[in-house]
Amino acid sequence: QKATGIRVVEVFVYNIMYELSGACTSVVAQDASGAVIHGRNLDFGPEELASKLRPLLMNVQFMKRGKVIFRSVSYAGYIGCLTCMKDQAFSLSVDTRSWSAVPLHVPGGLLEWILGMDRTGKFLTFMTRDVFQETASYSEAVKLANESKLLGPAYVILAGVQAGEGAVITRDSVHSLHFWSLADEIASKNRPFILETNYDHWDGKAHDRRDNGNACMAQVMSNATIDFKNLFQVMSSKPTRNKGTTYTSLLLPQQGLMESYFQHCCNDGDVLPNTVVV
Repeated sequence: QKATGIRVVEVFVYNIMYELSGACTSVVAQDASGAVIHGRNLDFGPEELASKLRPLLMNVQFMKRGKVIFRSVSYAGYIGCLTCMKDQAFSLSVDTRSWSAVPLHVPGGLLEWILGMDRTGKFLTFMTRDVFQETASYSEAVKLANESKLLGPAYVILAGVQAGEGAVITRDSVHSLHFWSLADEIASKNRPFILETNYDHWDGKAHDRRDNGNACMAQVMSNATIDFKNLFQVMSSKPTRNKGTTYTSLLLPQQGLMESYFQHCCNDGDVLPNTVVV
């Protein structure tokens, strides 16, 4: 606090904001060779907030005993894992699941934690950081993300290094409500991708970012194999890219490749500054 001039309570609220607000898109796709690619947009609207967060973006290496154990793209001062990758193992992103999806719309786990009634649950992005610190494989990461007690609802999206290793885990605070796997999607529908925004994928309703993302992915997959270039185009299409979008990340855990780009939703005719996050 003395060094930064920022109060401790402000740092705390900053680090738990994703429990309460956010609107993102994550997609996991398999190319013709069986490699699994992971893309994500992190939306943190409204536009005024997104514009303040973009300058704080940076690539982070988490190290132990002199070795990098995983990497992340994050905002300065944010200690959780919103978008992370362990090379040759797995990658993970989180998407907000609205509190409106919770019965009675009551954020019981978070309220109980704040009041000191029950602090056995974990904040979402602290749990995902534990996933990278405590597990070494896709299957172990899935198990921990599936079983950990949280403070509220969430979507956890993972990609692995073997064909079919991709999943969207729909969570409430205590239970895994649905495990949607890339392997099942390929086997049942011959569709080599799964895409999550901020809605239960089985709800049957129209949602602009989800519908746009699925349509763009279907077009790309029918015309060409998926790669970073094509996936970036999908993530940059409107309204998947919107005024709250702060960055796009592209991850290929099999090869240890991770690229992140500042995103801006410009008016028609404006130049889109696709600046790399460093």
